[in-house]
Amino acid sequence: MFDPKEKDFAAIDAWGLEKDPLRAISDFRKEQLELRWSNSYQKKAHEVYYQKRLDYIQKKNFDHYYKTAEKPIDRHRWEYLKNRKAWYIAPLEWDRFAAPDVKRVLDLGCGDGDVTQRIADYIARVWREKDYAGHAIEITGYDLNPSRVKNAKEHCRSPHPLITFRFDVCDVVGKGIPDADKHFDYATSTGVFEILEDEPAHKFMAELCRVTAKGVYVEDLADEYPGGYPREDFESLFNTYGYTLLRDHYVLTEPFRQEGSADPMELWPVQKDRLMFAVPKK
Repeated sequence: MFDPKEKDFAAIDAWGLEKDPLRAISDFRKEQLELRWSNSYQKKAHEVYYQKRLDYIQKKNFDHYYKTAEKPIDRHRWEYLKNRKAWYIAPLEWDRFAAPDVKRVLDLGCGDGDVTQRIADYIARVWREKDYAGHAIEITGYDLNPSRVKNAKEHCRSPHPLITFRFDVCDVVGKGIPDADKHFDYATSTGVFEILEDEPAHKFMAELCRVTAKGVYVEDLADEYPGGYPREDFESLFNTYGYTLLRDHYVLTEPFRQEGSADPMELWPVQKDRLMFAVPKK
């Protein structure tokens, strides 16, 4: 189990996300996708990660991992992952979440709540920068795994007295989302579609778009691994359910290096990732 030290947090801080939260987008170059494979760290890390996913499928299955596996996490590691993942789960169009007419935001597939926390922090940051006192806004996190919902409830802390959290277990594909049409102003979903085959992906997108009125943010892994289904058809998938892609970017999951990893913990290989923001069709 990884155990981040102060120097590891400092290394992530040096990526410059406080100044430029969207740096992953501006730093990305298409040629980096090929160049990463000349990095000896990348080759080894890719092999390890690939085998890890393959082993899990063979010994158990991904349904167990995402539905019932006990996944407790202490706050120290939770904070590191929150900061680490902020590079590739960049806040594309998140300024919209802080608008005065926004009352409810959904984080669907919230996991341990690290992205949910970042949404709240980002809203509070925009309010401060605009010298705005704020208004009541509820951020809801739904996830399939009760253990991870428990983590989110334990670790998420409101950065502003008018921002509140609500967390619950939700089987989107099996039972749907227990909220009315257009109940949420905006919604996010990170790292979910990659693990869904086509039929459940359609069910998930249908529900995500059904309950959201103004815009949907999606982050998804674009490299293929065992148990994964990266897709190129997001534009048509959104269109099927009344949305159109406004912004669409590929990024790497960490700052590019010719050798080694920018992540001091070396948690993952350097992966191709996709960031999207979609809005309702006019």
